[in-house]
Amino acid sequence: MSVNVDKNLPDIYMKVSNIQQVFLNIIGNALDALKSSDEKSLSIRMYANEKCINVDIEDTGCGIDHDHILKIFDPFFTTKPPGKGTGLGLSVSNSIIKAHEGTINVFSEKGKGSLFKICLPLNNKKKISIILVVDDDIMIHTPINQYVPFFH
Repeated sequence: MSVNVDKNLPDIYMKVSNIQQVFLNIIGNALDALKSSDEKSLSIRMYANEKCINVDIEDTGCGIDHDHILKIFDPFFTTKPPGKGTGLGLSVSNSIIKAHEGTINVFSEKGKGSLFKICLPLNNKKKISIILVVDDDIMIHTPINQYVPFFH
């Protein structure tokens, strides 16, 4: 796993707990996708441009079927077996990013992995600087702890 965070990220206004949920959902899905992959790589990259903070989350997991790409943000859409997922994670994540006036896009190739690109605009109206990470899975909380200090 690699985490690359621009050390000069500007402060942005957001509801931090909601943005945390977005990252947990996408990283959790990436970890699930990696289970069936021979090459296991997860990378998180955070950087800013003149309009937004960009967050790229890329994995070398199983990828997403072309037919599913248009459905992954639909409520209750899941490809996971019963009891393993509700199909709400990406739907909720999409709603949270839109509520922050941001964008979330996905690029994927079956058998090669997926890339989620999130843009959080620099001109939001709320600023919250407290975040609580409660998770005992090292693969989830380690990358979050590495970039959380930059969201205050």
